[in-house]
Parts: sequence; C-alpha cells; structure tokens
Amino acid sequence: MGDQLPRCRYSIDKHDLIEMVDETWLAFARENGAARLTRDRVIGKSLWSFIQGNATRQFYEAIFENVRQQSGIAVVPFRCDSPNLLREMRLIGKAGDDDAIHLEGILCRVQLTRYLHLLDARARRSREKLTICSLCKRTLVEPMGWIEMSETAVQLRLYGDRLQPKVTYSLCPACVLHAHPSPC
Repeated sequence: MGDQLPRCRYSIDKHDLIEMVDETWLAFARENGAARLTRDRVIGKSLWSFIQGNATRQFYEAIFENVRQQSGIAVVPFRCDSPNLLREMRLIGKAGDDDAIHLEGILCRVQLTRYLHLLDARARRSREKLTICSLCKRTLVEPMGWIEMSETAVQLRLYGDRLQPKVTYSLCPACVLHAHPSPC
C-alpha cells in the first residue's frame, strides 16, 4: 500500500523559495481552509513565510542543511490535524540539483475525532495563547505540561462557541529529543 498513500509534492530552491506545488498540495490547502494558497501566491515565496514559530523554523532549517550537505534525504514524522481529523504524516526531503530540495508530505493514517474548535481557522480568538507542538500536536498546559490536544480541549473547556485561544507553535521536549531527521 506504500505507493497508494496520498502524497503532496512541492520543491524549494537553494534559497528556500517555493519552486513547485502539485495538484494534491493545492487540494490539501483548499480542504484545510487555505484556499488562498494558490500557485500564484506561493511560487517564488519563501517557505519560511508559511511556517510559524522560531523553534519549528530552526528545526526545518537544520533538516534542509543536513539534506543539502550530508545525507541527501531525511524523513520526519509529524501530525497535520484538522478540526475533526487526526492525521499522521511523514515528510520526505530529497536533495535535488543546485541545492534544491524535493519534498513529499505523505498521509500515513487518518482518524476521525471530536470536532476541535481550537483548530478551526475561522474560530473567534481570545487574547490567551496556547502553544502547540508543530510535530506531535500536543499542547502546553500548565501545570500539566505537554498533553494531547483532545485532553487540552477537555481541560480548558474549548468546545462549543467559546472563544478559542490564539495558537502559537513550538516543539515539545520529546520531539526535540526524538524527532531527528532520519534517512529512509
């Protein structure tokens, strides 16, 4: 079934400018409330303008440097959840000509979940902030620490039409320790 998994393909050049996005990438953006991300609006733009959080950016910069200078390939597991879907994915980065990198986001597993307003881009937001790990999607809730998003919704009562906190992104300690890019 490996070749049957949905794949979103895109490429960046040696300056990390987006060179190409395929139809699956565009469809994924539309399905996730980002219909504004058309080819005209992303081609030639810096990948970093679409990635939130300094820790997340530094993580991917390190991966791309490694791909370009050493291994030629990296695989990073991550989650890309929507309000009602838990999606386990993996990102494969392969070195291309002239320091370009060809990327594939592969959907490995999808699970229907209770609707999480927190992940709805249209949700009304309060001034409160909530940090989400960019890779595993756990959230930082003090004093409990990093917990699953579904548990966060229960603990903070984030269901219904309640104002949702603003989302910020970082990496949790477990992902910092274990999410090193690995060769295929």
